[in-house]
Amino acid sequence: MNVGKRIRETRKKHNMKLEDLAEKTGLSLSYISLIERGLKNPSLKALERIAKAFNLPTSYFFSEDNDETIETFLRTKTSLDEDERRMIIQLIKSLESKKGVRRTD
Repeated sequence: MNVGKRIRETRKKHNMKLEDLAEKTGLSLSYISLIERGLKNPSLKALERIAKAFNLPTSYFFSEDNDETIETFLRTKTSLDEDERRMIIQLIKSLESKKGVRRTD
């Protein structure tokens, strides 16, 4: 998945319009639109602003599988066992479902 597509997907998961993201980042709506459509690559500074608008690390937009990222975090940074890790991931999916967040995995 390219960075622009990941940005669009993230924006939609956050129920955010292009106008909202433009306002939060200080970037122009047309620039963000070009990035999302894959017609322009964002500068590092622009990508940092976009990531900050979502409270995410910049690296998020390069990750292919965010469930794996969560799983890796839980496995390496906590003392949870496999069942506990699975329960946390299921809880996250359940909460997203209740909020109407569309998952694309």
